[in-house]
Amino acid sequence: MRRWLPLPGEVGRGPKNFDAWGRNRNPGTWQYANIPSVPVWLYRGYTGHEHLKEFALINMNGRMYDPVQGRMLSPDNYVPTPFGTQGYNRYSYALNNPLVYSDPDGNLPIALIAIPLIKALAVGAGIGAVGYTTSIAFSDGGFRNFSSNGLLSSMGIGAVSGLVSFGIGSAFVTAGSIGKEIMRGYAHGFSSGLISAATGGSFQNGFLSGAFGSLSGSAISNYVYNPLLLSGASVITGGIGSELSGGNFWQGAALAGIISLVNHGWHEQRPDADGVLTLEEANKWARIGKGKPLYVDANKLDLGWVRDEGWSRSNRKGVQTFLNAHFGDVYGNITLERVGPYTAKILPDIYDFEQHGSFLSSPVRNSATWVGKMRASRLGFSRIQPFTIHFNGMTSINQPLKPYLIKHFRGPKL
Repeated sequence: MRRWLPLPGEVGRGPKNFDAWGRNRNPGTWQYANIPSVPVWLYRGYTGHEHLKEFALINMNGRMYDPVQGRMLSPDNYVPTPFGTQGYNRYSYALNNPLVYSDPDGNLPIALIAIPLIKALAVGAGIGAVGYTTSIAFSDGGFRNFSSNGLLSSMGIGAVSGLVSFGIGSAFVTAGSIGKEIMRGYAHGFSSGLISAATGGSFQNGFLSGAFGSLSGSAISNYVYNPLLLSGASVITGGIGSELSGGNFWQGAALAGIISLVNHGWHEQRPDADGVLTLEEANKWARIGKGKPLYVDANKLDLGWVRDEGWSRSNRKGVQTFLNAHFGDVYGNITLERVGPYTAKILPDIYDFEQHGSFLSSPVRNSATWVGKMRASRLGFSRIQPFTIHFNGMTSINQPLKPYLIKHFRGPKL
């Protein structure tokens, strides 16, 4: 699924939502009817290509594509994989595997992982060139010390650093616990030290630059959702780390900049990108999300234990998920709206830490709420803001015999 989040000032118009093959669908129900309108200027959608709404087609640049059939309207000019049978289907899209491949120009599909790898190499080489040029500019003698071999060497080291940083970022993904970030910092420091030693530099110099840059980026990303500020702090601390070990400030800054952009910057995705929300992600969003809403998939919240009974006249009822469902510690008490005997919608929920009545009126609940607030705000040192959680699609109910429910506690009949 590809989607855009709601646009500023466009109330009720988002997000855009597509199935795996690019067919537009309703973001709330995942049905292909009653699809919300979008601004005229937002004519691009699936994989960033132009949508021709009047013809229900997508302009893939090289060819036209029908997302309903999952087929191109004209044959491919190339055989992208001569040693695989899918390469000889000249009308298929992305080798019939759109979750793994993308087709930017309508001719040659590429693996989605190849795009960020190429970007990591390019960004690393670019920052390496900037770091070398800056260090030469501030050196004794200035640009008289410039050499093309030195520039190419710095670009090559930068490209390798970018690739390694991307790999480490993919392994650790978004910022998490202190232990996780210490391990991430050590991984970046160790790899940077090896690269520095292999290219004639100091292992200690590379280690401190990489570790300082990674740790400062992790610390800031837990409180601020700002890639520029994150990169700036990493660059400065990476340079300082290099200076402390007797190295060059600008080269250390460049190394830390690569780590910041390719590791933290590219992998610091929205917490709802995978359609689920963990307690750690929700608490972090309360600190850095500025009250902006999140969107999760209703079908990923296991509610098969909910019985098809006890609904109000408006076909709604509240259920407590804290002990009864995976991720229930995030959602707590939610409201369902019955769609059928086996399906229901989940109404938007507010993630906050409000006390219910006086403290003594509900001491257990209010005590747990206070503890949760202290955890989310890092013992009160961070400001937190409530936000709305929207549930896309529908969830399954009234399925007590589903095998997966054996793994969870099933509460009383609701």
